[in-house]
Amino acid sequence: MERMTWSAEDYKYIDEKYYAGFEGEEEYVFFTCDEKGIRRGYGIWDGYLGAVVDGIKPEEYGFIGLQLYYHVDMLNEELCPDDVYEFKDPVTVYRQLAAVDKTKLRFLPKSGEVLDVLKKLFRDAAETGKPVCVYYF
Repeated sequence: MERMTWSAEDYKYIDEKYYAGFEGEEEYVFFTCDEKGIRRGYGIWDGYLGAVVDGIKPEEYGFIGLQLYYHVDMLNEELCPDDVYEFKDPVTVYRQLAAVDKTKLRFLPKSGEVLDVLKKLFRDAAETGKPVCVYYF
């Protein structure tokens, strides 16, 4: 993936509702984009995303999808240059998220809302073939 550049136009498509109040802490911006730039995105506080990831059961052979990114890939300079990561298999991530028991998440109700937002983002990506990317701050 090319180096990500953010424009003022892109920022208007980022909903910071799930990061507000946590400024200065780790943030993940999940977004979809096309040739014109970012079309829809969500800034998410690390605590809410961590709660969602903790709700995903690992596969018997290890981490895949969102768990792999969260626990391994985001720290890998080769896989995640410039802190941008593109999910190659949105169907797998959607299935992971769909299996999470929302009632058992920490930081409810916001983490449950984050789960719903991410499920919709990845489901839509799977249906349209558009990539979902995440930018880590």
